[in-house]
Amino acid sequence: MGVEAEGFVAPLAHFTPSTALTQLEFCRGDTFPEWQGHLLFATLGQALIRVPTNEDGKLDWTKSDRSLLLSQRLRIRDLAIDSGASIYAAVDNGWLLRLGPADDIAQP
Repeated sequence: MGVEAEGFVAPLAHFTPSTALTQLEFCRGDTFPEWQGHLLFATLGQALIRVPTNEDGKLDWTKSDRSLLLSQRLRIRDLAIDSGASIYAAVDNGWLLRLGPADDIAQP
């Protein structure tokens, strides 16, 4: 087996073991300006995988990272970005989470 076979094009990326991808969205707007144009993958593996773009505006799969790891064994079922550039994640316990930069979290 493997990731190569005659007559097929090699994949841009592969995940071993599988990350159980559930949704993908291109990041846009001002909420995460440094992520503009990056591809976000939601996974059942409790992570949000971010694939950045390079200087040419193309996705750079070699620099992908797990930008968010959810605690409490929450798995992302769906991902959406609204017109205001807020990122929402629906998780398997029924919660809808709005994601934002750590700087925006109010301190006690």
